[in-house]
Amino acid sequence: MKKLLSILLCAILVLSVGAVAMAEEKEYTKVTILYDSTCTETSTSGIGSQIIVDYIQDNSNGAVTVDAHSNYSLFPQDQIIPAVMSGQLGMSATTAAYMADYMPKLKVLASAYLFSGYDHWKAYYSSQDWLDLTDEIAAETGIRVIGVSNKGGRTINLKEDRKVLTRADLDGVKLRMPNSDSWLFLGEALGGNPIPVVGGEIYTALQTGVVDAQENPIGNTLDMGLYEITKSVTITNHMYLEDWFIVSEALWQTLNADTQQLLRDAVAAGYGYVTDTCWGELENQMAQINEQYGIVFYDMTDEERGAYREEVLQYYFDKGQADDWDMELYDVIQSYA
Repeated sequence: MKKLLSILLCAILVLSVGAVAMAEEKEYTKVTILYDSTCTETSTSGIGSQIIVDYIQDNSNGAVTVDAHSNYSLFPQDQIIPAVMSGQLGMSATTAAYMADYMPKLKVLASAYLFSGYDHWKAYYSSQDWLDLTDEIAAETGIRVIGVSNKGGRTINLKEDRKVLTRADLDGVKLRMPNSDSWLFLGEALGGNPIPVVGGEIYTALQTGVVDAQENPIGNTLDMGLYEITKSVTITNHMYLEDWFIVSEALWQTLNADTQQLLRDAVAAGYGYVTDTCWGELENQMAQINEQYGIVFYDMTDEERGAYREEVLQYYFDKGQADDWDMELYDVIQSYA
């Protein structure tokens, strides 16, 4: 009797394990996705992009293939969104400032000094409110945002040695900005004369005098070799450099639930690496640039940054740029501070 009971228990255990295995077995949509990464292969973001590609292909049982390209090799920076909207591209990356040109509600997310710090930023982008907004974005623009990375606070990088404390300190300075209305206004609000230059042409624009300065996180200055033509960096932290990982909504809707989750998990892995590396290596990057290339770093005191923040934000209101901000969204974001 005991022997029979043992056999029955073993059989139940085997059936239970088999049922769990069957329940966990996933099915993926057979698809090839065209992906234009917005960064060089050897940069931190480029490594993160490769993590995403490898994760998708290694975990999809051969069903999902990624046709990957890098550094805007298929479309220039300001054409990424139209390409994803039209389905010419399956996946890429962009920023809130570019998206704001296609969905005015997002202008708030493209403004200076929206977040009080990294913890505030992380709290909002980890919230259900953010996930709900991605559904709105998909419905209105045809673009699904499935992940966001943070590559650090944007800083003002000059070809001359000068600390920036006020908007007047950038008077007449030709400041490189990405080519979108929100980006160009940001450059103006910072005090500079904004000049549109796509990401892949920043080095040449600085070298030839098309621009006198650019504003990027310190990691970008290092990754893009911009330290060779930079004399000083003021740590304004006027905005965080985000990458929004975007997928064509039309493509997204052809993918089954397992495949959609696979893409989300892949982006979480790749963008997690980018964010952790950029923030974890910040002090080392500053020391490296200072010691090897002689770039002078000017930090701001809390009072100095607060005064500059007020001046920049006041410019938004004075010029009417804040008139069409979605204040409900603004208040939601501030509730996570």
